Amino acid sequence: MDIMEPTMWLGTEDGCIHVYNCNDNIRIKKNKVKLQHTAAIQCIIYLDGKVFVSLANGDLIVYPRDLDGGWNTTEPVTITVGSAAASITRMLAVQGKLWCGCLCTVKVIDTTTYEIEHSFAVHNDASRPIQCMVTFGLGVWISIQNSSVVKLYHATTYEALLDLNVSPAVTKMLAAGCDDIIRQHKAACLRITSLLACKDLLWVGTSAGVILNLALPHLTSTTIKLSSVPSISGIPQIGRAHV
Repeated sequence: MDIMEPTMWLGTEDGCIHVYNCNDNIRIKKNKVKLQHTAAIQCIIYLDGKVFVSLANGDLIVYPRDLDGGWNTTEPVTITVGSAAASITRMLAVQGKLWCGCLCTVKVIDTTTYEIEHSFAVHNDASRPIQCMVTFGLGVWISIQNSSVVKLYHATTYEALLDLNVSPAVTKMLAAGCDDIIRQHKAACLRITSLLACKDLLWVGTSAGVILNLALPHLTSTTIKLSSVPSISGIPQIGRAHV
């Protein structure tokens, strides 16, 4: 493989990573490299010139560059971060560090030493793992599976700054566009299903089909609490399916 060409890495449930040249038509050309692992591929992320791969057995595999600038696929680094019962299901690049979501716990990895630099629990219910993680500036927003609450953490101090329940905003939007039965059903099983931080706004997708957004607060290196709670707005179009 030409080391100067961009590549695309695809992971599969059988533990295989297929590496393709981005300029190739993958329907008619075979993968350039095939990397087999001992467990299913959960996440793949590129950070600091390295590819980080999380496996279903709790391991984190790191593929660095070799001396020629190509990928060192023969001698990857293996880091035990979680376990088969608590594998890494979410990864996010935050201020030069790698945040790994293992069930309800975040583990912060130094991408140079490969050490776990910090670890903290987002909540105490291990049956509800981390669903989404996004970052903007010095803030990291996290949602939990089957929860209508989005949490804000400081990217460098790891301080918990905000727990924001979107239920009132969704209920208000549903009241304007649903009959009573549908509104009660959507409200009863409400949960956050997606997050996106873009252009100073946090966009929140919900199981009710309502899309919300809020202005992202400006955080500094010394922020320990927010001066005010961001107000939530909704898009006045209610879908039938999850967002």
